Amino acid sequence: MNEHSKMCSKRLATLVAMIGSIQLFAACASMQPSAVTIADALAAPDGTELVVTGTVVQQMQEDEEILLQDASGQIVAEVDDDLIGELQLGSDAQLRIKGEVDRDDDRSVIVAESVQLVK
Repeated sequence: MNEHSKMCSKRLATLVAMIGSIQLFAACASMQPSAVTIADALAAPDGTELVVTGTVVQQMQEDEEILLQDASGQIVAEVDDDLIGELQLGSDAQLRIKGEVDRDDDRSVIVAESVQLVK
């Protein structure tokens, strides 16, 4: 194999590796967090991105905290006011919350990234 062929082979190998990396990045970027039960969210490791759906039991004393419940349990969700916007959050409102698990001192909460009123 001459020098020109060797150089072309190296460039081709680099190009193939770059295309594979771009495809992997695009696939990862398009993945949505899994919808899980609240019990699963409570057991999930810190930093896990997920989606839970549950009923509002109460808005907690702490600002921007909502106690959410489904058939498997209850969890606190930290929801910024700007995510709630004009949503009417009475008791029995059903919410779908996309967020990340935050585990501190044996307590798990969901830090909300988005909130949807289900009904």
